[in-house]
Amino acid sequence: MHALVVYESMYGNTKAIAEAIARGLASAAQVDLVEVGSAPSTVDADVLVVG
Repeated sequence: MHALVVYESMYGNTKAIAEAIARGLASAAQVDLVEVGSAPSTVDADVLVVG
C-alpha cells in the first residue's frame, strides 16, 4: 500500500501533525510526506491525506 501525506504549515504545527500521521501509517504502508508546493499534480496512492 502507498500513502501520500500532503501538508501546508506556516508555523510548523500542521507539519508536526502530518509527520505524526506519516509515522502512524508507516507500519502499514510506504509513506511519502510532502509540502503542498512539492506535491505531484497526479496521485498514484492508495491513501491520500491532506492537511
